[in-house]
Amino acid sequence: MAPPHRTTPGAALFGLLLAVEATTFFIFATAHLGHPLALGPLRIEEPPIATAAVVEGLCGLVLLGAAYSMLAGSWRRWRTTLRAHLLALAGVLSGVGALALDLAPRTRLNEAYLRGMLALLAAGLVLSLAQRLRAHARRRSAASLRWRGATS
Repeated sequence: MAPPHRTTPGAALFGLLLAVEATTFFIFATAHLGHPLALGPLRIEEPPIATAAVVEGLCGLVLLGAAYSMLAGSWRRWRTTLRAHLLALAGVLSGVGALALDLAPRTRLNEAYLRGMLALLAAGLVLSLAQRLRAHARRRSAASLRWRGATS
């Protein structure tokens, strides 16, 4: 097993953002089970939608795993984060599609939540993809330099 990489401040901040994303998914999964939640002055009450609760719970678990990977400094952290964002984005898009097709009851809070998560997950996807591409370019550059050095 490869030793963990050093977690940079940017990676730590991104890991905390992943943990916040996961927490919001868990909160809404609980709300979609029909349990109203009171978070200080905020009261979250959604109609019970079992499929939404399952999808949000899975998205929360995947994002929580990516947060752990990022904060622990795993060498696969950016790949894990990219895949987690893709899966969570698919989950949010399925919720948007269900609302568009009137397969689920609409609430203003749920629509705002889906829009916000769509934007946040899309931004996270772009950032993790950019980091993956940067890491790939660095590896190719290092391999190219090693190869040139071997022939000189």
